[in-house]
Amino acid sequence: MVTSIRSTRVTVVYAVLLAVLLSVPAASFAAMKVSFDLKNGSHVADVANIVVQVTGSADVDQVQFYVDDVLTATIPGVPYQFGWDTIKTAEGNHVLKAIATDDSGNTASATITLVVDNDLTLGGAALAQRAVNSLQQGDLDGARRWARRAVKADAGQLDALMVLANLDARGHNYTRAVSRLNGAHGLATNADALAALAGYMVHDALLPANLQTFVTTVKSATQMLQQAADLRIAAASPGSESIGDDYLNSGRPAQAIEAYKKVSASDLPPLELAVKIALAEVLNHQYIPARTLMDNERNHKQDDSALRAVYGLCLLRQHHVRQAASMVAADAGKSVPASQVIASYAAMQLGHVQQANDMASAAVAAVPESGDANFALAMGASLGIIRQQSLPMAIVGDPLQAGPYLIFAAQAALLSGQQQPAVAEQIAKFGRSLDPGALSPRLLEGLLALVQNHLNTGKSLLNATSLSFPAMPDLYLAMSAYCDAAQLAAASTQFLDKAAKLDRATFDMQLPPNPAKAIRILFLEKHYRPGFFLTLKTLSVTGTNQPVTMP
Repeated sequence: MVTSIRSTRVTVVYAVLLAVLLSVPAASFAAMKVSFDLKNGSHVADVANIVVQVTGSADVDQVQFYVDDVLTATIPGVPYQFGWDTIKTAEGNHVLKAIATDDSGNTASATITLVVDNDLTLGGAALAQRAVNSLQQGDLDGARRWARRAVKADAGQLDALMVLANLDARGHNYTRAVSRLNGAHGLATNADALAALAGYMVHDALLPANLQTFVTTVKSATQMLQQAADLRIAAASPGSESIGDDYLNSGRPAQAIEAYKKVSASDLPPLELAVKIALAEVLNHQYIPARTLMDNERNHKQDDSALRAVYGLCLLRQHHVRQAASMVAADAGKSVPASQVIASYAAMQLGHVQQANDMASAAVAAVPESGDANFALAMGASLGIIRQQSLPMAIVGDPLQAGPYLIFAAQAALLSGQQQPAVAEQIAKFGRSLDPGALSPRLLEGLLALVQNHLNTGKSLLNATSLSFPAMPDLYLAMSAYCDAAQLAAASTQFLDKAAKLDRATFDMQLPPNPAKAIRILFLEKHYRPGFFLTLKTLSVTGTNQPVTMP
């Protein structure tokens, strides 16, 4: 009987113990433990990868990371790590804690002290120089790390901010690039920073969401470019050829001509200088002096592909299209980018779209960021997506040339999903301010007024234009469009006939166009007189630069 009672008691005890054991979580058998991968006292910099290991439990719900008792990250699953941006933290010692929690609510933690050390004792300038060096070497990660350290050491370190803005732009985040440099200390006296900021502003302005503020932004950008050029001019030696280059690159050909002629007042200047003078004269609509100078050079057997390209540009602007094509044909065949640009312009005028596209594509491949080559590609593009890419590049490549803005304005008025002729008219006015001596910006501005049914404004603009540019076929086409909008059928036909008599190949039409159709013909189909241009950058890239027989 006693033995039976003892056996019963043992059975009960075992049952109770088993129940207790079954009710205890597995973590009770092996206590959960948290440990940092880094050792206590380790130095960290930049964005430090903080990792912890959790052992003793297979059911960890989360790990919380605290920096100086401030919750910084909550990680729900392996790996238990987070990137601690030490640039945003004061230099020196900081206490980090990691708290792990399992799905039963049990916790375990670990604490470590780390030393933030971003080499700030080197100083902002030295750190910025390391960032610049890394960028030049193509080490983008290193450039970002050193630039962020430099800005931490000196929040106004302009060279470092320029590196960071450059990296933003490479990632197409132009809005952030602009915000980094806009208003930065020392910006107004740093030509490179001003030019960089201007480029980012133009990129940002070209985003579809920013169309309403496009003109305001681009005006500011072009002013910055001229300010940057003025800084370089002030620093140049008197009489330096670079002064003319800076004037020309900043959209001031008249001042460029004056500066170049101070370098050499001879009727037969050195060939390279003659090319620059002639280009400035062509861009300033001084076609006769430009041709006289170039003919003089060629008569004295001073001739090269750059001179022939500028000569072709001059002929093209005077609407001698076939002569322009002939002038550059041999050089274009030798892969000279400037000659390919002129060949593309001419081919487009002659209706040879595939040839225009091929020549422009080759030029862009040689000089990817040039405004002139991208402008040629935008006009010669057989695919709409290429035009959408190349036209903004043309504007960014040379924001001080009117031509690309005219095509952009025409597209904004006619081709965008939400047509905006009022904004397009502002862009056309801006284009006219860049090239007051050109006909096309005035025509576009007048036609855009007509598209908006501002007939009196359009008529006034076209009449004023006719005083400066009498007997031009594209002007007559625009006048025909005005008369069509004003329901003056007889006058509309008369103006169209006048246009056809001057250029039957382009303007021999059965019916007068309305204003929108006139814009499409002149700026998006025929590209009749869109402001062809060349840049010094493209002219400086040569192929097989050998003299050829003068056509």
